[in-house]
Parts: sequence; C-alpha cells; structure tokens
Amino acid sequence: FGAAKLLEASGDQALGQDLEEWAHLQYFARKAKTPTIIISGGISDQDRAMEVAEAARTIGRQVAIVAPSGSPLANQIVDHDCIFQVASIRESITPLVTGIPCMLFASERASLIGEPYFRDFAGGRSREGGGGISRIRTSHRITKHLE
Repeated sequence: FGAAKLLEASGDQALGQDLEEWAHLQYFARKAKTPTIIISGGISDQDRAMEVAEAARTIGRQVAIVAPSGSPLANQIVDHDCIFQVASIRESITPLVTGIPCMLFASERASLIGEPYFRDFAGGRSREGGGGISRIRTSHRITKHLE
C-alpha cells in the first residue's frame, strides 16, 4: 500500500516487499543509498525487522521505520534514521494504521519535488484524453457466458 501511494503521489518507483524477501532480494541491489522503509506490526515480526534494519543500515540504505509506539525498533534508531510511531493496537489490524505514515510521506515527497498528485490525472486517463485507464465504470464488459 505504501509503495502504491508513493508511486501515485510522486511518480517515484517504489516496491513493497516482505521483510524476509527483502533480505534475499533487495539486499543485493546495487544502489546503496536506496531509501528503505521498514514497516513492523510490532510483535511477531520485530526480531526479524530489527535484523533487516541493521543489515539495511550496514550496506548504506537510508532507513525509516514504521512501528507501534514502544517497539524495540525505536530503541535501535541511529542518527540518520527516522521513525514513525503508530498506535499500539492488536497486531492483526496494524495494516490499518501503518499505512498512514506512508501516505503522509508520499504526500510530502510529492510536495517537495513539485509533482502533481496522481500525475494530475493527465494523459490517457479519460476517454476524452484518448486513453482509458480510469474507465472502470465505462469499460466494455462481457455479459454473456462464454462457452
């Protein structure tokens, strides 16, 4: 969700990745300064989130952390890191609140670089513009059962 908001808001490429997969894939990316936002639910993932944060820092990533207040991740923050603390709630519903800092970051990034949110809905987004990506309600639908 956070990656989608960043792409929609600023046009920056972003990728959402499971923590464990990050350790096996994005860890090996060549560009060392790649901003990396680690989002933690606060309990069952906190040990691995701390390990991944340390690995990301060690290889030169710019690290931001989204975690519930009181999370051990907050104690691991170093000078150049940033943390967004969210409410400590039942872990199963943390995705509802951990997306908020991602939306705020995306909005601030778009403002900082002067990028119109949602590409200003220009070019190919309406029938009038010659495109159709926004034609969810008016796109052709198959209504007959195919045999």
